[in-house]
Amino acid sequence: MHWKLYCLCILLFFFTKVKAEFKVSDKRWYFLKAFALATIKEWEALEKFSKEKRPPTGFRPFVEACIDADEKAEALKYIPKLSDLVERGEAYARIGMAKEAADTAAQANDGGELLERFRKTFSQNAIFDTLKMPFQGAS
Repeated sequence: MHWKLYCLCILLFFFTKVKAEFKVSDKRWYFLKAFALATIKEWEALEKFSKEKRPPTGFRPFVEACIDADEKAEALKYIPKLSDLVERGEAYARIGMAKEAADTAAQANDGGELLERFRKTFSQNAIFDTLKMPFQGAS
């Protein structure tokens, strides 16, 4: 396990040099580092990175990195932190959480467009059929 930490330290050192040398913006840096940490499945380091300071991109890169790594439990740490309700609802939908997606869609002020999109996405999912009834007044 020590060799993995050592390799991670070396990689982060080189990432930092590359960031400075090529003048990588903070937004791009957050995307790259989040995806790099998720790729090597360093979840503790990813969580620590997300808490270093307020990410200039929001928490979207962290959510996307976790989903792309097929780690729904890790993504759930960051999805509630998404400030945009549409992004939050879409993130819940991407990991198959119909109830949370519907709840978020009902809160979004988009005239029910998001809720309708989720209904189509989850049309083969019996759970969404039971959820759409209470939210029909939201559209």
